[in-house]
Amino acid sequence: MTERIVGSADTAPNYAASQAQTLLAPALAAHPALRIATKAGYFTAVTGADAVNDGVLTEDLARVGHSLAPDYVRWQMGRNREQLGRERLDLVLLHNPERAHPATAWPCTARSGRRSPSSRKPWQPGA
Repeated sequence: MTERIVGSADTAPNYAASQAQTLLAPALAAHPALRIATKAGYFTAVTGADAVNDGVLTEDLARVGHSLAPDYVRWQMGRNREQLGRERLDLVLLHNPERAHPATAWPCTARSGRRSPSSRKPWQPGA
């Protein structure tokens, strides 16, 4: 009988000077059952510049070093998959959502956490 060990790892694109996910990729490839958690939100200057060059952040937003703008989060998830060598991500956490600028954060309702039907308007308490 073969013993199967399943574990998990937590990383983020801004860890280890933006190299953590790329450095983890070979270990993840050797252990495909290993679950991986990653994040979106904080980013390094290099990642911010790449996001600006790819048209998902403005230069002003890139200078902040944190974004939960929908286009940026989608872009970062694709980048995370590529860096980690995974077709899909097991768990994605929003890195410090309280830092998100209200004009760029995902609009959602306070109770459900689901996207608000009011298109791009951010959710506002009492509104």
